[in-house]
Amino acid sequence: MNEDMKNVKGQEPPMTEYAKHILEETSRLTALADAEKAEKLEKYYEMVLDYNEKVNLTAITEKEDFLQKHFLDSLALIADRNVSRETFWGKSRKKIVSRETIGDDCGDENVARETVSENYDKDNVSRETLKDAVTDISDEKSDGKNVSRETNDESVASVKISDESNDKKNVSCETSEITADPKNVSRETWIRPGAKVIDIGTGAGFPGIPLAIFREDIRVTLLDSLNKRVFFLENTVKTLGLKKCEAIHARAEDLAHQEKYRESYDVCVSRAVAALPVLCEYCLPYVRKGGYFVSYKAAGAEEEVRSAEKAIKVLGGKLHAIDTVVLPGTDIERKLIVIKKVETTPKKYPRKAGTPSKSPL
Repeated sequence: MNEDMKNVKGQEPPMTEYAKHILEETSRLTALADAEKAEKLEKYYEMVLDYNEKVNLTAITEKEDFLQKHFLDSLALIADRNVSRETFWGKSRKKIVSRETIGDDCGDENVARETVSENYDKDNVSRETLKDAVTDISDEKSDGKNVSRETNDESVASVKISDESNDKKNVSCETSEITADPKNVSRETWIRPGAKVIDIGTGAGFPGIPLAIFREDIRVTLLDSLNKRVFFLENTVKTLGLKKCEAIHARAEDLAHQEKYRESYDVCVSRAVAALPVLCEYCLPYVRKGGYFVSYKAAGAEEEVRSAEKAIKVLGGKLHAIDTVVLPGTDIERKLIVIKKVETTPKKYPRKAGTPSKSPL
């Protein structure tokens, strides 16, 4: 624990009621939660409120709202499988996608199905990848018109294959609640161990700082265009002892053209309030080929994805998944739009400051 968080006798003070509550709620989200992380989040909350009197960081200041809408929301990306459900989309229209978007090796008899584990084990399901492992669905015992199969029905969303009008390329993806035992669930999502992560438009540090607190193995860059906020972030990172976290003052459109930062991150995250086509231009240039851009969204995420199809393709991305996480103790559904970087972003992107928002791709 940071020395600033100990009392004068060098003993760790007892946890406050708020810290205990933070620990309780974050424990319902991820098994990574512990008392030290909860106390760091409480300290972070206090620092935000104090600096908020000088510079507007957030309109959310009540303890419970702050916990739910900032802390739990930020940590949705590393939520255990038992608190989420997933929706898979390709080039989608009304949840009907072509067979090609579900798997690369689809034959007439077997349809490849995306699962949620790189090394699939029915007792251990991870959100790491949605492409590397596939489960074949055979229609041997079917009537050829409707084939439905659930794989590890307690852990994975089911897929129904509809063969209406003898068209075997209509594949609809259904979702189901995830009820897997968290003890048998990998906590790794798209953020692999030791990953290099950048948070674009971080503001008061969400989701970057909570992620850095809970995933001490990753390196986090907090990017914001307002120097007063960056000053706060630098002080917060130092006070909380986040040695692998740094804050940078710059515009996303400008920094992305510097060789040190361009296509050098494993993961880019953003909770910024901007349309997805705009965020794609801000964020995808930072992601290395094979990495991921994760956009935190709420209701209407599917429609935003449709509006961003051109931007995603032009900037070298491909829609990977839309993951829905229901925050513990609430009815708040956080949509995580996951875009995989499959091609190098053309050098002219992002365009000069202000252009992406004024003229979205």
